Amino acid sequence: MATKDSLSLPQNRLEVRVELWRCGYASLSQWGRAHGFSPRLVSYTLNKWVGRPDQFPLGKKTKAILLALSQTIGQPVHPRLTQSRQRKLV
Repeated sequence: MATKDSLSLPQNRLEVRVELWRCGYASLSQWGRAHGFSPRLVSYTLNKWVGRPDQFPLGKKTKAILLALSQTIGQPVHPRLTQSRQRKLV
């Protein structure tokens, strides 16, 4: 990711971790606990869904994690999830 303002999607877990670090979180576990998620589930979710725009997550907790991550780092983590969420809010 070139800049914080960039709307490009994170391509891998490392890019998400860098953005979380910039937001003041030392680890995925710390972010997960701060937001009420299991650290293992956060790690699993990032490994499975970041960088895979061709597939759509179905689980409620997975969607909640991806949405919370998007809000925390200020950019979408998964494009299809963000698009469907925006449609529901409008």
